[in-house]
Amino acid sequence: MQIFYEFIEIIGCLLSYFYLLFVANIFLIYRSKAKKIISILLCSIYLPMTYDFIIPLNNTISSLLAMVFLFMVFLLCFVGSASAKAIIIVVYNIFSICFSNIIYLIASNIMNMPITTLISTRNITRCCIIIFLYLFEFLIILLVKKTYFHKNFTTYDISEFITLFIFILFDFIFALLSYFLIDLKSHNYRIIEFVCLIMCIFCLISTFLVLYLIKLLQKRHEQEFFNMALDIQISNMKSSSAILESKINEMRKFKHDINSQLLIYKTLLTEGKTNVVIDDISNLLNLPIFTNTVVFCSNSVLNSFLNIKNDSAYKNDINFQCRIFLDTEYDNPLFMIVISNLIDNAFEHEITEPLNLRKVSLSIVQNSSGINIIIGNYISQSVLSDNPKLHSTKVNSVDHGFGIQNVKSIVQKFDGLIEFVEENNIFYVQIFLPLIDSDSH
Repeated sequence: MQIFYEFIEIIGCLLSYFYLLFVANIFLIYRSKAKKIISILLCSIYLPMTYDFIIPLNNTISSLLAMVFLFMVFLLCFVGSASAKAIIIVVYNIFSICFSNIIYLIASNIMNMPITTLISTRNITRCCIIIFLYLFEFLIILLVKKTYFHKNFTTYDISEFITLFIFILFDFIFALLSYFLIDLKSHNYRIIEFVCLIMCIFCLISTFLVLYLIKLLQKRHEQEFFNMALDIQISNMKSSSAILESKINEMRKFKHDINSQLLIYKTLLTEGKTNVVIDDISNLLNLPIFTNTVVFCSNSVLNSFLNIKNDSAYKNDINFQCRIFLDTEYDNPLFMIVISNLIDNAFEHEITEPLNLRKVSLSIVQNSSGINIIIGNYISQSVLSDNPKLHSTKVNSVDHGFGIQNVKSIVQKFDGLIEFVEENNIFYVQIFLPLIDSDSH
């Protein structure tokens, strides 16, 4: 039976480690799949630091050693700042220490025995407590995951970091102190237990306040980044549109000049001045050759933009098809940001597909109630099955992972609808936008 008890203890240690990895993966991104496997395998090193029958250390000392070790693992296996990784480890340990202490303190009072006896005695009671502890902890972690649904952990400025550091350090000291008091062998254990219970409850409340503060900071930083990215994209689009308009005007002038020249050639040919015509044509051949533009729609801004994307599609061997029914006067920069991000994401994926299968289709239809946008691109394998929330898989997600997030934010801002669908190896993004005023931004 003792072997069974020891097995439960080991499972508990393993779960504590995997829970931390799970929490870290909510906020951070693994450097690679290989690093993910390495982090899991390092559990064999982590385990002796936490399981006292292998290395009999004081609970406080073993916890500190484990945290240092885990910080090294995080530095090796996860992308992100060292401060972010330290915050995750410390906050998780504060929660784990206080939560487990509260459970043991409650069990100690219910069973009317000192908590030190309850912790040190491996029996069926302790096994039940461990099972309950980690099941309940898992539910809380799932709640945190639902709340923090992205992986872009905030990079804090110095004042924000100092504020978080003071809060977390204060909680951590109290959590370690409670751990230390529980280890004491005292006849006044009931008083000590009461003090520890109050400290742990206080630390848990404070920890959740820290998590709430982190979420507020995340929202603020992401909104700032979103606004900055939006302004950059609008500026780039205006610049690209101006360049294309200039090019189109040059082409129109060129066409007008050619028509005039052809009339002259007609006259010269009727007069038998063939040599003059040949010389002039030879000179014309040295003129710059302009790429033909495509008329996708009557909206000049969107048409200019789509010509830029069409040129990119041509260079990357992508079959780009458009079906546009949009008001000639409709001109909203946020709408253009949505279209830009959708096309860029589709093109980015198609480059990874075989040349003969690269295909992107865009449909924009405006009616009295709003604008329906559907963009589809070929996929050789499912995207949603592996990445249902479409998180960025790029290492530098802070710089590159806001394409879909930009789209979602704009759609949400204007009370629109967005849906992701896969059908017959085609990935579709379907969007409905109520008509947006051009001054809404």
